[in-house]
Amino acid sequence: MFQFHIVDAATGEIQRRQVKRATLTELFAKCESSLVAMEACGSAHYWARTIGSLGHQVKLLPAQHAKAFLFRDKTDAMDAQAIWVAAQQPHILPVPVKSERQQACMALHAMRRQLVKMRIMQTNALRGIMSEFGIELPVGHSQLLKAIQAELAKAQQEDRLPADLVVSVQEQLKRVDALHEDIEHSGHPERYLLAFVYGQLGEHDLLRVRADAEKFMLLAALNLVECVAYVGAQLQSK
Repeated sequence: MFQFHIVDAATGEIQRRQVKRATLTELFAKCESSLVAMEACGSAHYWARTIGSLGHQVKLLPAQHAKAFLFRDKTDAMDAQAIWVAAQQPHILPVPVKSERQQACMALHAMRRQLVKMRIMQTNALRGIMSEFGIELPVGHSQLLKAIQAELAKAQQEDRLPADLVVSVQEQLKRVDALHEDIEHSGHPERYLLAFVYGQLGEHDLLRVRADAEKFMLLAALNLVECVAYVGAQLQSK
């Protein structure tokens, strides 16, 4: 359900109404061209593209700026009014509407980062468990995976680890390996992302993105995926 705060530009008349998601596109298709302000939250970019394609001017506002104009108790109607007030402020810059390709670019990076985060959590948990038995493992998943099997074998020979714990640790290592495979296959997303960056941008846009050359090149040297994610984020300011 969407809450509307409608202001007639000619008369100043105010209407408040709720519209079901299923009928939203049909409603805007029948409306005269107007300014539509929305909070830049979940699904906002999709609706901005949809409503914009119907001939309306869409303005996405940062949520923290709209919240500043919430005058009374938080309700859907008061939230909608706050967004309308915020839309009138010349100093509040709108959030650029992302294209589908831009959102795909950022989504691929977000999914990969989630997998990396899960791998770090798993290996940190293993390091903590092993330290409780006097087994110190190196920091970093690659170094940990190289060292852990030898440390497990040594601890078993010295009877320092219960057999059922060893079985559980080996199962955990299989999960870490599976995560590593997922990360490596997340398709080498940099190939897709770079194709997006260089396939979708014009010469002017490439120059603009590369204006912060020092940061761009540093990220490229450290991690290509991080570099492309930085580029995708910069494109939001188009």
